[in-house]
Amino acid sequence: MTKFYMTWELKPEAIPGDPEDAAKLWLAQLDMIKDQFKKGITTDWGIFAGELRGYSVSGDTTEERLHALLLQWSPYVKFKVKTVLTVDQTIAAVKQSIE
Repeated sequence: MTKFYMTWELKPEAIPGDPEDAAKLWLAQLDMIKDQFKKGITTDWGIFAGELRGYSVSGDTTEERLHALLLQWSPYVKFKVKTVLTVDQTIAAVKQSIE
């Protein structure tokens, strides 16, 4: 299983013009994020204060599972995804590089 670090940004065109509708959408999306925490899919999440973007860290997952999850967000959010190595994986890689 692999961990991923993601930055995300809301698509402004996907935000409803009506403030009440926008708030309802935000709350629904935040509930989805809380559910991802409960399932162990997301281990950290944050929004940059005053911006419509932030970051997220996945729990151990596969590329396929993560892609399926991100597709659910695609109408509203753009993602940049980076694979993350643990310290043990990095040690193993360094050792392999000198063999």
